[in-house]
Amino acid sequence: MVLDFYFAGRWTHGPRGGGSHEYRIRHEYFGEFANCLDGMIHIPVRHGKQVRHQYLKVLLVVIDKIRETGR
Repeated sequence: MVLDFYFAGRWTHGPRGGGSHEYRIRHEYFGEFANCLDGMIHIPVRHGKQVRHQYLKVLLVVIDKIRETGR
């Protein structure tokens, strides 16, 4: 899984409320985005399988930075 590879030990998955779930991923690079507080991003999962593209874009930017820096 991508999260295990790039964010090993830095992510969790759990209930959000109203039957929804979310991924919570922590990395210092998330602090560069306005919607990410304290280096953490919360990615809601709709209907158990859908994630909005804006969250995937942020995730991909951070993964690219991790790959470039090796951190």
